[in-house]
Amino acid sequence: MTDPHWQNARDGLCDITSALGSLCATLCKIAHNINLLASSDVGEVSESYTHGRGASSAMAHKRNQRASEFAEALARLGRQRSEQMGELTLHQHERSGGVWIGEWLLIPEVFLLTSGALFWIHNMFAGLEFHKTRMSERVRLFEFSNSQDVSNNHA
Repeated sequence: MTDPHWQNARDGLCDITSALGSLCATLCKIAHNINLLASSDVGEVSESYTHGRGASSAMAHKRNQRASEFAEALARLGRQRSEQMGELTLHQHERSGGVWIGEWLLIPEVFLLTSGALFWIHNMFAGLEFHKTRMSERVRLFEFSNSQDVSNNHA
């Protein structure tokens, strides 16, 4: 049995883009969770303030979490693009020019989106501020709410 010809053996490229897609899925989840924890109603974390970055056009006092938003967007797109590689593994005979052209567009894009997501995740973590007082308040509120639920169920 002979090894498949390099022109139609696409598993390695698919493995690489799939791994990048998995990394992007993880980065997306992390960035999304940080953005949720930084929301006004939770307020347990925030990204460090940089003048002019994340300013709200509607509410002057509000700061939008830009690094986590950009990280989430790029990671989400990187994951989605990586999934398209499966379609491009279907080469006919020795090679398929149309599939190759698709790879030439897709593979660099997956790498660039992953690189961008990593850049923004790094920036997000480098400037992440934890608000321990707010965290403690929310834990107490949660504990109080649970104790009320328990006492109401026994009444």
